[in-house]
Amino acid sequence: MFKNKEIRDNVLLISMAVVVIIFLVYIFFPSGKDNTNKKNDIKKPVKTITPKKTKVPIIPMENVDKDKLQELNLSIEKEIGDIYLTILSSQNPFEEYRVEPLRKVIDESENEVLKKYSKFSFLDLSDIMNIEFPEEYDGPCKFNIFLSIFLIKIVEEEALIKFADLAKIEFEKNIDFCCYTLINNEIDRDYQVLPILFYFKLLLDRLNIYPVNDDSAFFREKIENIRDISFSKHLRKIFEFLSFSREPERYRVEWVERDGFPDSDDAKSYTSLRLKTINFLKQKYLVFPDPENGKNNIWIKELCSADSGGIELGKLNILNENPLNPLKNKKILYTPINPHFVVVLDDYPGSGLTENEYVNRNVIKKLNAFYKNFQVIDFSEAAQAGKGFKDKLEKFGKYLKKTIPLD
Repeated sequence: MFKNKEIRDNVLLISMAVVVIIFLVYIFFPSGKDNTNKKNDIKKPVKTITPKKTKVPIIPMENVDKDKLQELNLSIEKEIGDIYLTILSSQNPFEEYRVEPLRKVIDESENEVLKKYSKFSFLDLSDIMNIEFPEEYDGPCKFNIFLSIFLIKIVEEEALIKFADLAKIEFEKNIDFCCYTLINNEIDRDYQVLPILFYFKLLLDRLNIYPVNDDSAFFREKIENIRDISFSKHLRKIFEFLSFSREPERYRVEWVERDGFPDSDDAKSYTSLRLKTINFLKQKYLVFPDPENGKNNIWIKELCSADSGGIELGKLNILNENPLNPLKNKKILYTPINPHFVVVLDDYPGSGLTENEYVNRNVIKKLNAFYKNFQVIDFSEAAQAGKGFKDKLEKFGKYLKKTIPLD
């Protein structure tokens, strides 16, 4: 008995020891498979959850009446065409058109897709790209649906005011032309350009018309892949107007500072100043002081040092030294509190441009509003012969000495 009991105890102890050893091996030496999974879990990036796209349910094909759809599309197109003509001739585009007739067409329609889409807010209109339409809806029809709601929401949600209040980065981010993929990025009817005209107006409203850097590059990038084969070709004209370049060229600057005594005037000439001619909005201009090359500002510093008192500027010429490019100062624009001034070499053509009345009219309106914030010195022969030219030039000399930091 004893012997048998002793054997049983030994067997029990050995069994318990084996269990403990297996447990410890499991804890301290996990299997290769588990260890690999742990390593993979550490290195594996955290997945982000992509929100589901907004979709309007597909309408069963047998419920789509092709004749009714075509009739609706033609009604929408007619109202959009009328709005387009109103905007085109308006002095305040996108502010003075009526949306009631277009809204009536939508409200009286039995089209479920159109009714659902009309509930979207203005900034969510790009969700039309996520809508699944029946096959009967071709690209132009989808685009007309988008455009009809786009025009209505501009008025109902006061989109012009909302965009005017946006910060620069938000403004640029919210300009979206993805709707043009609905028509294969090709404009073949004049009214289809309306979204581009709308955002072009918003851009003009906040644009510096004499920038040193290319502030409208983002806009050109958004429209560069859209082709315009319509009759009016607004897009091509907008792209051309917003083109920007800075071309290094050699200039000569001449000035005369009057001392008030015969033969005692100070006069200097500076040649081979390598200045960057800026081309923008069909204008050519220079901006001083040159922020990149201090040597180009020596003429201003020495002019301001020519008299310990006030500066009596009697003459100022800024000329391009290339005989094939005879540019010279036509106007100088400045404000008393701004330490930079603009030398206009070539004006905006203005009324001479008749190729695109809409774009031309809006640019002229912007220029006229912008000029109201400037002191303008006109260097045309007629202006120099006038009584006030001398006073304007002397006033500009005082501005240089008081405002321009050159130390």
